[in-house]
Amino acid sequence: MLKKHIIYLLIILITLMGLIFILNKADKFVNMPLVKPVEYLNEDEKAAKQLDDKIAQIPQDVTITDSEMIEQLLKEYESLSDESKAKVTKYDQLVQAQQKIQYLQDNQKAKNVIDMINNLVNSNNSALIEQAQKAYDELTEQQKQLVTNKFILDNAWQELNKTVTKDNLNVGDIVIFNGGYIYNSAKATSPANKKNYSVCKVTYVSRDSLHPYHLVSTDGGGVYGWVDVNDIKFGE
Repeated sequence: MLKKHIIYLLIILITLMGLIFILNKADKFVNMPLVKPVEYLNEDEKAAKQLDDKIAQIPQDVTITDSEMIEQLLKEYESLSDESKAKVTKYDQLVQAQQKIQYLQDNQKAKNVIDMINNLVNSNNSALIEQAQKAYDELTEQQKQLVTNKFILDNAWQELNKTVTKDNLNVGDIVIFNGGYIYNSAKATSPANKKNYSVCKVTYVSRDSLHPYHLVSTDGGGVYGWVDVNDIKFGE
């Protein structure tokens, strides 16, 4: 009889322990949130997050073709309130992209001018020299520092200033006749004779003619007549 009571007590004890275990599990389940709480953002945080999401889409290796996108993102940043700006976490990434774009644009503009200047080598074309100078002058100071062949442009101007044109000699100027054909008139189509090197004086000017300058030797070289500009240089 006593044995039965002990068995009953053990059964009751085991049953109570099982109930306690089940109740503990149930308590944990009830207290466990079934849905993750929603994080509510205020308007400033929403605006900042939207811009951060766009900035995250910027390619790692930006190119000049990305310049419009970067410019638009900068405008969006500037349009934010101060509170929203303070919450933008990727602004530094946007600034770095802008700096890279500026670097690429500066180098491209400088390269365009470098190519123009390289075309001036052994050229006395005043129009090309003026175009290259204008393009150089329109560069920023930073871009000008990237133009490594500016000396060619400077030399081109120096040579142009030494080159005789239809417009830069006047009566009384002393010039060097390099040697060539002499014409009896400014519009003559056939030369009268040919002379060698001689120091000459300009005695007449006909700027719109084939042979715009009339020269007379001052050193006994025998030059007397109309000549081509290509056969003249400034006196030294």
